[in-house]
Amino acid sequence: MYFIIRPIYHRLETRIKAHILISFVSYAIYKEFERKLKLNDVKFDFSQKFLRKIIEHIIAVKIDDEIIPINPSEIQKQILDII
Repeated sequence: MYFIIRPIYHRLETRIKAHILISFVSYAIYKEFERKLKLNDVKFDFSQKFLRKIIEHIIAVKIDDEIIPINPSEIQKQILDII
């Protein structure tokens, strides 16, 4: 497996390393999520792009300093049960 990294427009070495670290951790979380879906034989009949949007808004909304929990939809409940 090869990783292809697009150009990174940071000048400082610490920012470049931070960018790569955040990207790698995000990818690792996504792949673990994908593995758990496959392990539990969960299939959705919509795109992965749509699934990412669901995950982005899955738990709560933060407004200013207040965290407001949301009531998950049925799809979100299925995903939460797997995670």
